[in-house]
Amino acid sequence: MITNEVLALKARHAQTWADKPQWFWMVMLMEEIVELLGALLGLHKGPVEWELKQIAAIAMNWLEHRADQGLGLR
Repeated sequence: MITNEVLALKARHAQTWADKPQWFWMVMLMEEIVELLGALLGLHKGPVEWELKQIAAIAMNWLEHRADQGLGLR
């Protein structure tokens, strides 16, 4: 199931950027978005589904990181 694959990817990288600032998370998310665009256009070897899973996992980890830092919705 795709949800389980995203959660596994999220867990595998939960601490990858834990010490990085917000702008770094944004840059890494944008990198994956650009790779997704490349995959959609046939210019990037990664399959679209893989890029979407990476984007989802990064977004989930970033949200948790923000909550851990007290940066969540006020």
